[in-house]
Amino acid sequence: RYEKCEVVLAARQVVFRCGDAKEAELLACQEGLSLAIQWRHSPLILESDCQNVCNALNLTLEDRSRLAFLIQEVKFLTEEHMF
Repeated sequence: RYEKCEVVLAARQVVFRCGDAKEAELLACQEGLSLAIQWRHSPLILESDCQNVCNALNLTLEDRSRLAFLIQEVKFLTEEHMF
């Protein structure tokens, strides 16, 4: 979404292999950011209703969970494109 809450892009996808809600939300963040970066060239705001994902993305320490690679990928996508 934009800073003023206007929706920029919406998408949906079926995930067949997913271990838990956190992984599903991270996959959604990854896919959404990838699409938004391709279609929009302005800064974006990523929203998530999963507190565990928000905490993982805001953590400055190295993540050693089974989802560490996915968390790092989402962080990489946000580095230059987010507010």
